[in-house]
Amino acid sequence: MGVGGWFLAQWNLLLTWGIIFALMAAFLICAGYNRTRRVAGCLIDARNRMSLSRFQLICWTLLVLSAFITAVLYNIQVNLSGQAMLVAIPEALWVVMWISTTSLIGSPLLLKTTKDELAKDKLPPGTSEKDAKVLLPGAASCNDCMTEARWSDLLQGETNANDRVLDIARVQMFYFTWIALLMYTYLLVDTFVKAGSTAEAYGIDSLPPVSGGLIALLGISHTAYLAKKRINEPASKPKVES
Repeated sequence: MGVGGWFLAQWNLLLTWGIIFALMAAFLICAGYNRTRRVAGCLIDARNRMSLSRFQLICWTLLVLSAFITAVLYNIQVNLSGQAMLVAIPEALWVVMWISTTSLIGSPLLLKTTKDELAKDKLPPGTSEKDAKVLLPGAASCNDCMTEARWSDLLQGETNANDRVLDIARVQMFYFTWIALLMYTYLLVDTFVKAGSTAEAYGIDSLPPVSGGLIALLGISHTAYLAKKRINEPASKPKVES
């Protein structure tokens, strides 16, 4: 039955889940490294910055999908092959995934400008990159190459006016994301431990439900995160010395 079957035969669901999670994470790391030569390459966006929305969506995808696969394999192991795929995903969990996906899609759309707005034809002839950032404080901050992407990008602003300043909305979303992930990880661990310790195996018919409080926590943080992108940073446009 293979390595996965052997672990499941020992009722070690947590170890099986850990292996599946690690393999999925390793695949993402390898795919990102192949294109960027950075271990965290899958987090780098088109602006050559670490993306917070990518980070939280990847974390939720890995957590939920690895748990679902583990539950299916467990059902197969306990001779529920015909119903192995009938592992319900609670509607509230779909809401969580929808919130994360909305942030990933809406984030670049809500940024006031993109790297194209730093084009030379929009600025006085001979304007340097440094002066361009001063003249366009509301433009989206972009790095010249992927090697300049930093983990601090996850918590700093995204425009030329605040890309070196800690963004409180992003900090809040970062903390709330980790709290929500830890809370749901605990629920998954509890589900797998109970399933693995049951004397008479009945299979896993559903992933654990998500509480309304957790959805509210994520909803508030993502709303603040996206709303912040619509606020123009107050910044003057000093004259560029000739």
